[in-house]
Amino acid sequence: MKHGPTVSSFVRSGFRPRDWFAHEILCIAKPYPDTCLNLSDRGIPAERVRAGVCRQLNLYATEPGDLPDELFTNREVNWHEQQLGRKGLVAAAGLFLPGDRSALVTLLQSDLCQQIFRHPVLRRLAKTKLDKWFKHWYRPLTNALLDFCLDHQIDVLYSPTSTTVLRHVRRPVAPELFRRIYDDVSDRYECFRQTLYDAEYWCIPVQPNCHRIAPLSPLVRPQDAPLKGICLFHDIEEDVDTPVSRRECRENLLRMLELERQAGVRVTYSVLGALFTEKRPVIGSYGFDSFAFHSFNHRTEDLSQLERVRKVDLRVKGYRPPQSRMGPELGDYELTYHNFEWLLSSAGSLGNAQPSLENGIVKIPVHLDDFELHRGGVDFSRWRDSAFELLERHPVAAIGLHDCYGRKWIGGYEALLADLKKHHAFWTCDDIARVVFTSPARATH
Repeated sequence: MKHGPTVSSFVRSGFRPRDWFAHEILCIAKPYPDTCLNLSDRGIPAERVRAGVCRQLNLYATEPGDLPDELFTNREVNWHEQQLGRKGLVAAAGLFLPGDRSALVTLLQSDLCQQIFRHPVLRRLAKTKLDKWFKHWYRPLTNALLDFCLDHQIDVLYSPTSTTVLRHVRRPVAPELFRRIYDDVSDRYECFRQTLYDAEYWCIPVQPNCHRIAPLSPLVRPQDAPLKGICLFHDIEEDVDTPVSRRECRENLLRMLELERQAGVRVTYSVLGALFTEKRPVIGSYGFDSFAFHSFNHRTEDLSQLERVRKVDLRVKGYRPPQSRMGPELGDYELTYHNFEWLLSSAGSLGNAQPSLENGIVKIPVHLDDFELHRGGVDFSRWRDSAFELLERHPVAAIGLHDCYGRKWIGGYEALLADLKKHHAFWTCDDIARVVFTSPARATH
């Protein structure tokens, strides 16, 4: 995390006072959404991307004034949901580091300013202030990218021209907005156009532009609450490969939702893509909003699961493979290409007993599920004891329960939740990913 420059430093570097607002920059060790797709569209081979490193820089306003809090949390405005638990996210940038002392910008994006039209009420309340305070958000963000380059001994920053970005936009847009955002650097910095692979960039040499970079300063931030507690999740499969009626599975789902709402706990729901459109509104109506795709159809031989689930919903951040079987189609590059941010699978399949960050993916190990209950290998009392033993051994333990196995545990679920809540905090997988991504130990800027 870094403090943005003071207004005086900003102006000394050639910016106008109206371009400045108090801000902080957070660098996250993950790709910004669509990074891999954008690099592919611009002709960069997948093997080159796999060998490089991706980063995301978030720009937060530290003095958002009297803007409504909902402006920074509403899902329609903050479409990409990259706030990471912090108020004030104005914009973000994607960065690709190929390992040759250069850096490539993939996207410069402000959901706050560019998606406000999606919410007419918030637009009416906030549009004028957004235009006044944050209209030129891309200038402090580009300044932060160049400051990152100075910190990491990067010689040249390549930022795409508006022509490059517009060529691959898949929806009707106003070209002038993209020209204002992406071609602004040509007026601010010593730079020139250069073609890399199949795309045109503004080539910005860093050292010749040093006097135009307003330096950021390191920020000592408080530690997040440690990851300690239970990550409870449900695999929602209905009768896909279990001889249990669909009606029973649906009754189990409604019962677990009601018990969890009454207990006031946070839970993650891992849902088959084939069921997602039906189940998400039901689950959401009980106040739960942490989701993963549990493949599309639970068929481990079907290697098109990631592509198929993304046709169902573009914004779900988590993925859980059927039976925790990790095939080559679930590599880190493949997951990030399809904009997944966390993976939930057995500790054995991940080779790690605690959450970790690898190649932009937070990997969350599962320690226990209810399969042995289903098979009859243990009774509920013994299974319950195993769960509490795990919580003693691990700072955070992920424990899963299926809708289709509900008859084995639903009768004791209310008491189980009450006992767990007495001694343990409940974390969703999204909570865990946020803490891992923003941990100071993980920060690189």
